[in-house]
Amino acid sequence: MNFERLKVAMRKKGVTDKMLYTALGISRSAFYRKSREITEFTQSEIQKIVDYLQLNSPVGIFLTRKCRKGYLRAGDISDSPVGK
Repeated sequence: MNFERLKVAMRKKGVTDKMLYTALGISRSAFYRKSREITEFTQSEIQKIVDYLQLNSPVGIFLTRKCRKGYLRAGDISDSPVGK
């Protein structure tokens, strides 16, 4: 998950953390844990976020790939192994 991209999407729509976790029906502490990758958002929560923020796709926020050097953007993933 890319928390910074989520925050950017939220800012663009004028959505606060409280508005989002209330819409998801989760507590502030649950939202914190999920957004910091301590626990994971469920598929239904991801879909609710996509709908609430009117996102075209969850890919840039929720489907990221971690590697030793940090996060790769979804468009950076190719058929070749990382590091080659």
